[in-house]
Formats: sequence, structure tokens, C-alpha cells
Amino acid sequence: MRDTIRNYLPIVQFLGSVLGSYYEIILIELKDEGSGIVAIENSHISGRKIGDGLTDLCLRFIKEETYKDTSFKSNYTCISNGRKLRGSTYFIKEGDMLVGMLCINFDTETFIELDTRLLQFANIQAQGIIDTLFPPQGVPDNNTETVLSSVTELCEQEVRKYAEKNKLDAKKFTQENRIEIIEHLNNLGIFLIKGIVPDVANLIGTSEASVYRYLSIVNRKKK
Repeated sequence: MRDTIRNYLPIVQFLGSVLGSYYEIILIELKDEGSGIVAIENSHISGRKIGDGLTDLCLRFIKEETYKDTSFKSNYTCISNGRKLRGSTYFIKEGDMLVGMLCINFDTETFIELDTRLLQFANIQAQGIIDTLFPPQGVPDNNTETVLSSVTELCEQEVRKYAEKNKLDAKKFTQENRIEIIEHLNNLGIFLIKGIVPDVANLIGTSEASVYRYLSIVNRKKK
């Protein structure tokens, strides 16, 4: 573990204790041999654990180099086990290089449920007041974060969504289908993760060599 990341370990514990059980604190280290969670407090909120991989939004932050323009992103929506959370991410850098992220997820849904019941008890229309109290901010809706336990699980989700949308069997994708899904996964930053190619190849019923070939086609299209 980098010393820079190690210095944040007590901060994770501190924030978890001070903010309380409705706030999940996550420390992520980015490294070539495998990026993922290295410390977590109040993990009951998302069910994640040490060793779990990056979310789709974290991958997008890396892919789009969001960290170069700002030190953090705050108050975006997370979806975890069907529940909405409010997330914020602080980018940990060494010079211009991103080496980690400190993430805080607030379980707003618990309070929304409580407020809704109280307002209903008082015979007050709840939704407008709830939207005022808990407005989505910081990151546009199309950048909502989906919390999954691994990047492979994220790949499975995206391949399944593509197959269902096009009424296809993933194992019977045409070359055109495979290029389209590879382009989509590439845009998500999936291929920034070392060792993910075999998993993708298995999911779309092709060889690792073909995945690299499709990636080459996708990258040439961008030039």
C-alpha cells in the first residue's frame, strides 16, 4: 500500500465514528495489479467489503480524467441494493497522478422514508418537500453510480442489459454486436482494469484475442 493511501486509514475510521452509522466511508487504492477497496466503515449500507472493485462511476472518473479539473465530486446519486444513497468522492493524488479515492455515501433513503411517514401522518403532500430537502446535485443523473461488488459483475450487468434491449443471447452475438458492447464497456472504463479481458470474452462468447481485436477497431474509430 502506498504511504499516501496509508495516511488516510485513520481518517476513514475517524469519519465513520464521527458521522455515524448512516454514513459509509470507503478508501480506494488505484494500482496496476488490482484496484479496489482497502478500508471501509459502516459497510452495512452497501454490503461492500475490503477487496471489492470499483463502481461504474469511479471507472468513469478515471476514464474521463475528472480528477484533473477538480479535487472532488459531491452529492451524486448512488444505487445500492435498490436503495438510493447520496455519494461524494475526494480524489487522492500524488502530483497529477490519481492514486486513490475517499468516498462517502449517505443513506438518505432512511430519512426520506421517515420524513414521508411524518408528513403523511400530518396529512401533508410529501413529495415536493422531500425533493426540496434531498435534491440531487453535483453530478448529472446520467452519471448515477451503481454499487456492485466487482467489475466483473458490472460487465455482466451491462452485457445483460444490451442483450435484453436487443432481444439477443449474449453467447450468440454477431461480430457487430460484440464490437458495440466492447465499445460501450470501453467507454465505461472497464478495460482500465487489469485482467478483465478473459471475463469479457467469456461473457460475450468469444476469445480473448477477439476482444483485443474489437478493442483495436473501437480505438481506431475514435481517431
